[in-house]
Amino acid sequence: MKKTLLTILSLISVFGLSAQWNPMENHRVTAGAAGHFEAKINKDGITFVAFWQLKAEDPERQGDRHSDGVDQEYLLQIIDKAGNNLFSTAGKLISDEPSRSFTAGLDDVLFIDSDGNALYIVKDERNNNGGYPDQGYFVYKVSPAGEFLWEEPVDLDKGYAYFGVYNIHVTQIADGSYIFAHDVYVTDKGVARVVIDRVSKNGEFEWEQSLELSNAEVSYSFPYVVDAGSGNFIVVYSKGPGIQMYAQKYGFDKEALWVNETAIYRGGFTSGASPMTAFRVTSDANGGVFAFWYDDRYNSKFEEAYVSHILSNGKQGFVIDGEGLQVSRSPSMRAFRPGGAYDAANEVLYVIFEEDNGNQGFRSIVLQKVTKEGELLWTDPEGEEYNTNGFILDSKWAPEAVAYYSVQLAGDGKIAVFYQRDYMRGNDTENVAVLLDVSGDQPQTVWNDGEWIYLPRGTGKLSLTSLPLVDNEYFITLSVEGGDIFAQKVPLSGPTAIEPPAIDKADIAAYEYFDLMGRRLNVQPDNSLFIEKTIKKNGSVVVAKRFFKR
Repeated sequence: MKKTLLTILSLISVFGLSAQWNPMENHRVTAGAAGHFEAKINKDGITFVAFWQLKAEDPERQGDRHSDGVDQEYLLQIIDKAGNNLFSTAGKLISDEPSRSFTAGLDDVLFIDSDGNALYIVKDERNNNGGYPDQGYFVYKVSPAGEFLWEEPVDLDKGYAYFGVYNIHVTQIADGSYIFAHDVYVTDKGVARVVIDRVSKNGEFEWEQSLELSNAEVSYSFPYVVDAGSGNFIVVYSKGPGIQMYAQKYGFDKEALWVNETAIYRGGFTSGASPMTAFRVTSDANGGVFAFWYDDRYNSKFEEAYVSHILSNGKQGFVIDGEGLQVSRSPSMRAFRPGGAYDAANEVLYVIFEEDNGNQGFRSIVLQKVTKEGELLWTDPEGEEYNTNGFILDSKWAPEAVAYYSVQLAGDGKIAVFYQRDYMRGNDTENVAVLLDVSGDQPQTVWNDGEWIYLPRGTGKLSLTSLPLVDNEYFITLSVEGGDIFAQKVPLSGPTAIEPPAIDKADIAAYEYFDLMGRRLNVQPDNSLFIEKTIKKNGSVVVAKRFFKR
């Protein structure tokens, strides 16, 4: 795709990181977190970061539980609105009970409630009676000041431990109580069931018996739970050996509100595309849900991305043929991992997904705007044959892969997209932010008429996460570098120009040229398709990049 990208000059020092938010600078959140985290922001702009790391198990605490040599420490960092860490970079210890692997499947361990407090969900073996590797879920409630609000964590499995507990999700309904849903796999029955509980704001179970989705012969699994308004909630789940996806709406006292469950997708998933990796669900803010997934229903080895809108009455919101609105329309590209953001005020859905060629050597990020009727509004303005529908945000040949993408509403007819570009397979990566005006027929870039690369390349950047717009002024992103978590403040107004210092060639350790494929050139090129890069000896890095029409 032909596009003009601006010259970007960015400067960052590897020393002297500030304790407060400074646009375009790294803010150290944790040290030594091994790269695993989840982050959420509350209504007051307070950021909660859940992270965890391995530690050697304590034999005295292990007792007769199964030993695998390591346990997990569950830790928390809280960042105030000004960008100050509440705790040291070691974090606040939430739990270090004997445990096994942190997660399997779709665990969502951090939830922010309507009061601005956080629910932190851990999984460990404290209910284990010697089984292998039996575990259960426990929930802590933490205030923005870092205080535990429940005297004891809620034991969601009520004293039991199971061979498999997976895929936990939580939402909050109108009275302030919480709805939890997760899998339980029972070995003697050979099937999984979904267990759902309602817990009060004070940490007490509201139902005498859990709501269970189960069948003696058929597994129920992969539950998502979404607030549906008026004290109701929707559960999206899979069932059957072919992993088919359904939805059902429940009331305050766990009664089913739709006569029949709503089928979302009944074609099943291949081993490469299961609900564990391919399925996502979000609210439509009007009592319904959007479900995003990809599948290879025709066994063509070319996956496609789909979205369904399930209305509050259980009916399909998009007028479509078949199951799911196909949002990827390229005849020669494979589509993966769709997600999106819904603009309820304007009743449009913004979908983002990844497209790869057959051998996954070429990768694109594609955006699509979908009306409430299911009409696809954006097409590739260049009309290139590899994508005839959707707006191609970025497209790269390997090793310039794109990953960890997300989209956020940016107010006033705009959206922001965040993603990572990987030049050297994890060893040379950068975080990218793009602000788009989406009020017209096609999206238009806002910042400097092009991309804004707001952090320079680094070693091993991973797991870029974006949080929603704060006070209509800025976003917060988080990513991992070298095992540590860093946060960045991204102003909605755009980047502040940073002038590079004068460069004395005698002070330059290396002067290198790279072409657009990331290959180092031995001499200065005589054409315009190159990137030039200078590196100073003192540890500061000045990167000057020049992109021109391809």
